[in-house]
Amino acid sequence: MTCTNLLLQIESFLDCPKTKRLELQFAHLDVLVFSQGNFLKPITYTNCSVSLFKTQQPHRLRMRVKHNLMFSFSFVLTAPGNTRRLQMPKQLKNGFLKFYPKQLLFYFTLADALEHEVQLVYLYGR
Repeated sequence: MTCTNLLLQIESFLDCPKTKRLELQFAHLDVLVFSQGNFLKPITYTNCSVSLFKTQQPHRLRMRVKHNLMFSFSFVLTAPGNTRRLQMPKQLKNGFLKFYPKQLLFYFTLADALEHEVQLVYLYGR
């Protein structure tokens, strides 16, 4: 039986030295798109996932986002706890990630948006 508590699942992954990758499954992903502070539209995906990979540094993970609007990306984060500032690819900035027992909240800004900054909020839920 898969652990439904996201935080416990990640802690267990970090404590297991033989496991290098963790696939987190979610029932849905809601993507909220904003431009200049104005809400543009919601986009919803079902049955989605993100992958966590261990890095050479203890308690540092690389997360790969599979459901994306423009391009694939991954970023580096510290082990879960409170809100974390992320090491983002150059096309993205101001990234934050928050883990909850049954949700994952991810926020970032597109750095190379055409005329105006575009903010995206990803809310994964189980």
